[in-house]
Amino acid sequence: MLSQYKTYDEFEERLKDRVCRELRGRKDVLTHTFDVVKNMKRLVVLEGGRRDVLVTLAYLHEIALLGEGTTIGDKSVVMRRCAACATRATNVLIELGFPQEKAVTVAKLLESNDCLELKRAHHLII
Repeated sequence: MLSQYKTYDEFEERLKDRVCRELRGRKDVLTHTFDVVKNMKRLVVLEGGRRDVLVTLAYLHEIALLGEGTTIGDKSVVMRRCAACATRATNVLIELGFPQEKAVTVAKLLESNDCLELKRAHHLII
């Protein structure tokens, strides 16, 4: 599992605390993130999948800022943000002791071409 954690739930508590600190002052983004996490947990139960990767991805999908004056509708901006989220997520996960191979998997999912579709899909669900 996660070497310094007994369970994923123990790691998730640390991750949740870290995300709260990272998104401090961005209450709307934090609320949205927790909605996405809740939805991802439901999907993992219903559809299956690697909870440790998918729930972690949900916590970190908004970890990087778009920047002032940018809009989510611009595909190039969203793809740059996906890449920035992947980089920031990798750093956070390594600092928290998440296994490196899983951190790389989360980063690849965040920066993939499917990231835009993932964002569109979960925004439609919520």
